[in-house]
Amino acid sequence: MTAFADEARSRIAWLLRMADPDQDTSSIITYATTTADPPAMGRHGIRTRGCPGCKHTMWMQSDLWICSTCGGVEDAE
Repeated sequence: MTAFADEARSRIAWLLRMADPDQDTSSIITYATTTADPPAMGRHGIRTRGCPGCKHTMWMQSDLWICSTCGGVEDAE
Protein backbone atom coordinates (compact mmCIF):
# COMPACT_ATOMS: atom_id res chain seq x y z
CA MET A 1 0.00 0.00 0.00
CA THR A 2 1.30 3.44 -0.84
CA ALA A 3 1.65 6.18 1.77
CA PHE A 4 -1.05 8.19 -0.02
CA ALA A 5 -3.57 5.35 0.21
CA ASP A 6 -2.67 4.85 3.85
CA GLU A 7 -3.28 8.56 4.61
CA ALA A 8 -6.61 8.51 2.78
CA ARG A 9 -7.97 5.75 5.01
CA SER A 10 -11.01 6.88 7.02
CA ARG A 11 -11.13 6.90 10.81
CA ILE A 12 -13.69 4.08 10.71
CA ALA A 13 -11.39 2.00 8.52
CA TRP A 14 -8.48 2.57 10.94
CA LEU A 15 -10.56 1.55 13.95
CA LEU A 16 -11.91 -1.55 12.19
CA ARG A 17 -8.41 -2.51 11.13
CA MET A 18 -7.11 -2.26 14.73
CA ALA A 19 -10.12 -3.96 16.36
CA ASP A 20 -10.26 -7.43 17.79
CA PRO A 21 -11.62 -9.75 15.06
CA ASP A 22 -14.33 -10.96 17.46
CA GLN A 23 -15.58 -7.45 18.27
CA ASP A 24 -18.93 -6.30 16.90
CA THR A 25 -18.19 -3.99 13.96
CA SER A 26 -21.41 -2.01 14.36
CA SER A 27 -20.27 -0.79 17.80
CA ILE A 28 -16.99 0.45 16.29
CA ILE A 29 -18.80 2.27 13.49
CA THR A 30 -21.22 3.83 16.00
CA TYR A 31 -18.32 4.96 18.19
CA ALA A 32 -16.43 6.50 15.24
CA THR A 33 -19.47 8.38 13.94
CA THR A 34 -20.63 9.71 17.33
CA THR A 35 -17.30 10.92 18.78
CA ALA A 36 -15.14 13.80 17.69
CA ASP A 37 -11.92 13.16 15.81
CA PRO A 38 -8.85 13.38 18.00
CA PRO A 39 -6.85 16.60 17.80
CA ALA A 40 -3.56 16.87 16.00
CA MET A 41 -0.78 15.31 18.05
CA GLY A 42 1.03 17.85 20.19
CA ARG A 43 4.57 17.79 21.50
CA HIS A 44 3.51 15.49 24.36
CA GLY A 45 1.53 13.11 22.16
CA ILE A 46 -2.23 12.68 22.48
CA ARG A 47 -3.40 12.80 26.08
CA THR A 48 -6.94 11.92 27.15
CA ARG A 49 -9.00 11.54 30.29
CA GLY A 50 -12.66 11.25 31.23
CA CYS A 51 -14.85 14.35 31.42
CA PRO A 52 -16.22 14.83 34.94
CA GLY A 53 -19.42 16.34 33.54
CA CYS A 54 -20.59 13.98 30.79
CA LYS A 55 -18.13 11.05 31.23
CA HIS A 56 -16.92 11.22 27.61
CA THR A 57 -13.37 11.83 26.36
CA MET A 58 -11.42 15.00 27.11
CA TRP A 59 -8.37 15.81 24.95
CA MET A 60 -5.35 17.81 26.11
CA GLN A 61 -4.98 20.93 23.94
CA SER A 62 -1.99 23.11 24.89
CA ASP A 63 -2.65 23.73 28.60
CA LEU A 64 -6.38 22.93 28.57
CA TRP A 65 -8.53 19.82 28.77
CA ILE A 66 -11.38 20.05 26.23
CA CYS A 67 -14.29 17.61 26.15
CA SER A 68 -15.06 16.17 22.72
CA THR A 69 -18.77 15.84 23.53
CA CYS A 70 -20.03 18.59 25.85
CA GLY A 71 -17.27 21.13 25.08
CA GLY A 72 -16.29 21.48 28.73
CA VAL A 73 -12.93 23.16 29.34
CA GLU A 74 -10.60 22.78 32.33
CA ASP A 75 -7.13 24.09 33.05
CA ALA A 76 -4.36 21.50 33.10
CA GLU A 77 -3.09 21.09 36.63
